[in-house]
Amino acid sequence: MVSVNETRGSKAVRLLTEEFGSGKVIWIRADVSDERELEEAFKVSTAHWGALDIVVNDAGVSDESNPVRVINVNAVGVMQGTILGFRYMSVAKGGRGGVVINVASIMGIEPSFMTPAYSGSKAFVIGVGRSFGNQLYCNHNKVRVMTICPALTDTDLVKDESILASRSNEFIPGLKEMSLLQFESLYKQTPDNVGKAVVAMLNEGDSGSVWVSENEEPPYQVEFPDRKTMKKSSLSTFFDHLFN
Repeated sequence: MVSVNETRGSKAVRLLTEEFGSGKVIWIRADVSDERELEEAFKVSTAHWGALDIVVNDAGVSDESNPVRVINVNAVGVMQGTILGFRYMSVAKGGRGGVVINVASIMGIEPSFMTPAYSGSKAFVIGVGRSFGNQLYCNHNKVRVMTICPALTDTDLVKDESILASRSNEFIPGLKEMSLLQFESLYKQTPDNVGKAVVAMLNEGDSGSVWVSENEEPPYQVEFPDRKTMKKSSLSTFFDHLFN
């Protein structure tokens, strides 16, 4: 487990150790947006376990008043975690193969005007997973890359105080309050349901696949249409005449 929050990291290790035994869980302090810190975490983890089999890039923040931090953690952190996953697990680099699972969001599939930086960062995560998940990468490295897009999940990111603190009224007056009202009316799945979805992906998912977890239901895989099927008909007719 890698994070910057020592209090929560230590607590999680203590609780999981009580359940699963000593040495089964370790916590390493690292900022995922810092390449050197994250690689050091990979080194420490590899030394502890002997090798790596699964990497889950899950760190994420939502702070529209600080979009650079959102991109650094949500996008840069995932990119670096994915690359390090290949470096430490690829059979071509002496590893034994493995799986990288990147955590995006349904807001990466369906953008939210309330969180443009967050939505953009999660769309990036989906693009990285689909690209690195190409079968050519998988065949050469024996590393699958998959993406999970949770819907609204009951975590600290959707607490009232977090919503108010992470939204900005700079460009739309009342956006904070609007967000709060919307989130209060929506169903929030449990983190356990997302965990079950990850297990299902590990067992069944193909490299490059993108999955959605929502409403306390089993996950489902989504497919992205060919861009030519997405042409807006009224404009395409005009351009067809213009270029022919």
